[in-house]
Amino acid sequence: MKTGLMTYHLRRLRRRGLITRIPLTHRYQVTDQGHRAARFYITSLSRVIRPTANDLDNPQLLHRLAKKIAPTKT
Repeated sequence: MKTGLMTYHLRRLRRRGLITRIPLTHRYQVTDQGHRAARFYITSLSRVIRPTANDLDNPQLLHRLAKKIAPTKT
């Protein structure tokens, strides 16, 4: 990752209150809000996103999704 992009991401995280800079260093630490956001992301990934992705192995579900996505003829 280039330094400009890293600076951009760190600035965004700092503005949202997810990390804070340790004074007189180039290091950061995760805030309590950052820990809560990370825990929420991990929990939702394991409970919502992964089970839904596993359901895609079901041929009937794939057929229904394909019907919804396919453009209708007018």
